[in-house]
Amino acid sequence: MTFLISATYSVVPERDVILPPLTSKVLKYVLEGHPKIGSLVKSAKKYKEISIFPLFLRGRYLYSTGPGVMTLRAKERASFTFSLASEEVDPEVFEKIPNEVSTPYGDFVMILEEIRMTELGEVRAELGHKVNVRFETPTLLSNKYMVPPNVKARKLRQMNRLLPQPSLLISSLARIWNSIATPKEVIVLGDSDWTPYKLGRIADVMFAEVGYSLTPVTVVVGKDKNGNLRKTRGFNGWVKYEVVEAKRYTESMEKLLGLANFLGVGRSRGIGFGKVKVERV
Repeated sequence: MTFLISATYSVVPERDVILPPLTSKVLKYVLEGHPKIGSLVKSAKKYKEISIFPLFLRGRYLYSTGPGVMTLRAKERASFTFSLASEEVDPEVFEKIPNEVSTPYGDFVMILEEIRMTELGEVRAELGHKVNVRFETPTLLSNKYMVPPNVKARKLRQMNRLLPQPSLLISSLARIWNSIATPKEVIVLGDSDWTPYKLGRIADVMFAEVGYSLTPVTVVVGKDKNGNLRKTRGFNGWVKYEVVEAKRYTESMEKLLGLANFLGVGRSRGIGFGKVKVERV
């Protein structure tokens, strides 16, 4: 059995600090040294069991979109969240995250505020007639999510799409789900290799956009060896979908969108991209 666990912490710097362009790297540095979580953070798996989201301050997530610097003042309280999938539930996992941490970005006090947990098999985002998907941090949906298994995706150029086409959203979530699920929990439509593609195609039929507000955004992810800024481009905002009833597939769609509320969607969830909130309207 797989469990989904989400933990939220307050983080307070001892002194004024300059934050990295991806503020999720503060938490990533702390978790890399954790005896159990560290292996998940360092994993080279394509679809990781862990998502680490950026610092949250005054109603917005902190990430850099240009050459300027971001700071956090001494004693100013921000928060962050990370979520993971695991077949074990051990409270000591969170107790072993220290309250006082020293990082390359400064010294911080960390306080556990909230833990949410559910079984993977129980997670749902009820659809109803309409559903709203809010992309809270820049989201990277690859065109390769909808490459059929009989086509060699490696030969195709990877591009991030700037519109959340339902097929890309659902195909991404199906890949994440089946990578963390036990054999009894996997979602399969006929052939397992074809399942993400098939669910994506069905999603394009089931979901129709009836409202949206989306903004393309370029995010700084670091610097290359020559000191030049490395950037990637995604989008944030929201889309309201009208849902066409298809009883055979509704449960699978609700499971996948429920998963999105924990682990997010798309590429680079481990460094802060793809945090979403799915709600029935």
